[in-house]
Amino acid sequence: MRVGIDFHGTVNAYPEYFAQVMRELRGHGHRVGIVTGAPEWSRAKILERMTELGLPRPDFLIMKSGVEQAIPNVTWKHLVMRREGIDLMFDDLDTGVVRLIERSE
Repeated sequence: MRVGIDFHGTVNAYPEYFAQVMRELRGHGHRVGIVTGAPEWSRAKILERMTELGLPRPDFLIMKSGVEQAIPNVTWKHLVMRREGIDLMFDDLDTGVVRLIERSE
C-alpha cells in the first residue's frame, strides 16, 4: 500500500505521532511519503524540517510544480492520489483527515 501524509498542519503539527505511523506502516511493508501543496522549490526546507522534527525520511515527496500552484489543494491532492496510486491519505483539509480513493474510478 502507498500512504500519503500532508506536511503543513498534519505531520508538522503532530510529529511524534506521524513518526510512529510512518515506522509502523513501513514495518509492514508499506511505502509512506509526503504529499504537500507546498511549492517544489521548498523541497529542501521540507526535508530539513522533517529531520529537525525527528521524522524518518519519506519514501516519496510530492509537491506542487509552478503550474500546479493555481489548482486548489483538495483538487490537486485528489489528482495526485490517482496519478501516484496512493491508497490512503492523512490530511487536515476540511474535506476529511483520512480519504480513501477507489482505484477503479
